[in-house]
Amino acid sequence: MADHRTAWEQAKFGLRISGLFLLGVCLFGWLVAGLAFMVGKADSLGGHHPLLGAGLTAALVFVLFKTTKYWAKWLVGILGLFVLRFFFGLGFKWFYELPKGLSIREGLAWFAYLGAALALTVRHASRKPEGAENLGLVSFVVCVALAMAVNNYMPLLYGLGLLAIAEGLQRFVLQKRRHKSAHPSFSSKAGS
Repeated sequence: MADHRTAWEQAKFGLRISGLFLLGVCLFGWLVAGLAFMVGKADSLGGHHPLLGAGLTAALVFVLFKTTKYWAKWLVGILGLFVLRFFFGLGFKWFYELPKGLSIREGLAWFAYLGAALALTVRHASRKPEGAENLGLVSFVVCVALAMAVNNYMPLLYGLGLLAIAEGLQRFVLQKRRHKSAHPSFSSKAGS
């Protein structure tokens, strides 16, 4: 399959993708820093500044909500990459090294967590999220950042739970909408 774009157009496209990736990494880092300031875990950055942390976090959550349709595909890709990494790390332990200090049991738990997160988000690779799915995806990302800020795994579980609830709620709303359009209400005919 030949690409009919010029070399300059291909270079601009590559720079655009790498720039967006770096922007996403920076925004996530700022989100972690904002949450660390908010909960008082930013000792190396100057201590407990809840107002600064809350303002930064609120601004970044607003940006996340407005741009969900752009970064949802990237989230699916990153989760898929980590699932493959843990799969090869567990399946080929003699060849592919697991992260330092991680036992097989912990590796299986991470693999299950990442697999569940990927299963809940995989449909966003082909379509943009809508309704409650936006809330679930943003909650998931914020909880991952919070887990990094407080160095605890519990926010990861909360984020996965919120993602599952939001996906289930959106699926329920979509099924109700489809059922309503397939079976129109007879109440309008009864009134005539």
